[in-house]
Amino acid sequence: MDNKPSFRTKKIELSIKRLVSEYLVTHRDYLSKFPNLRFEITSVKVSKDLRFAKIFLIHNITEEEFAQFNKLYLHEFKV
Repeated sequence: MDNKPSFRTKKIELSIKRLVSEYLVTHRDYLSKFPNLRFEITSVKVSKDLRFAKIFLIHNITEEEFAQFNKLYLHEFKV
C-alpha cells in the first residue's frame, strides 16, 4: 500500500496552514510580550482519521521564550 497522502488530505492540510497563518497575522496580541517574534509554518500533517493535525513551524526566539509562548498562546489552536 502506498503511503502518499490523498488529494483530500493535502487539501485539508493546506486549509489548516492557511487558517493558522491568517490567525497569526490578524491576532497579533502576542507581539506585546514577544516583539521580535517571527513564524514560518513549514508544513502541516493530519492524522489518517483527520481528527488531529501537527503544525511544524520555525521561530526566531529562544527555546525558553517559545515554551512561554506555547504556554500562553498555543492553547488557542486546540479546537
